[in-house]
Amino acid sequence: MRSKHKISVIILISFAASFILYIGFWFGTAFLLENAAKRAINNWQEHGYTIRIVKSEKRNFPFPPQLILQDISISSEQEGWFSYIEEIDFTSSLFGLAPGYRLDIQNSAATLANGNVIAIKSAHIEGNFLPSSLIADRSKMTLTATDIDLPMKWGFSNHIDQIEISGYLDKDLDLPLSKAQMQLWRDSGGALQIEEFFFQQQELSLRGNMTLALDQEMQPLAAGVVTGSGLDQLIDQLVFQEKLKPMAGLLIKQLITQVKGSSNGITSALSIQSNYLYLDAQRVIKLPSIIWPN
Repeated sequence: MRSKHKISVIILISFAASFILYIGFWFGTAFLLENAAKRAINNWQEHGYTIRIVKSEKRNFPFPPQLILQDISISSEQEGWFSYIEEIDFTSSLFGLAPGYRLDIQNSAATLANGNVIAIKSAHIEGNFLPSSLIADRSKMTLTATDIDLPMKWGFSNHIDQIEISGYLDKDLDLPLSKAQMQLWRDSGGALQIEEFFFQQQELSLRGNMTLALDQEMQPLAAGVVTGSGLDQLIDQLVFQEKLKPMAGLLIKQLITQVKGSSNGITSALSIQSNYLYLDAQRVIKLPSIIWPN
């Protein structure tokens, strides 16, 4: 009986000691997570951005710690834009054992210098990144955004239902993004290898892969493959909006008719050069220029 009692006591003590160690590990991980967020905020502020956070708290015990930031405003007086985010859930995706994090962003909106507004209902970002840089390795980074409202009408409307991107960087990229940082990244051979992307807007559905880099004018330079459905309806909309000439629209629709696609739609080579989007060497639409912050 005494032997069984001793075993029970040892098990109980071991369990209590393990639980205490786990509590210490959890709070240690939560501290590292909070410190990473502070370093990220300080890094942005050192680059001239103003960041205000109304409320922050750590929670989610006993599961991987989360840092919850609420009512966040980010602005750049130099660039003339302002952004508001209702909530950011910042989680250590690898429980603090490696520089991997997950961000869940709810109800964000950015007012640009020209007064236009971009709004995103929810976004999810996960990958191997540090507070001051995106890490170049084969570990996938994923981005999912839903219910995106753009300032201009593109395609069927100014609303995009969903965007998903999964890929990795060839070279490290320092944050926050600026024209100088992007030039250094481009000149070092930097590229984004998008292993899979998905785009959904009403009837239009696109899925594919591409390599994305920057040209000498700091604009996107891309090549890949895309499978899509709903392209006929999209072309009709672009012609109606006078973003695509009727003859070009007719040629593209003839090309679609000639190409035998799968039951999911047609498959085509996709490229971006000089701010134009091409499908199978046929120029489709002019894309807006990217203006990088200084």
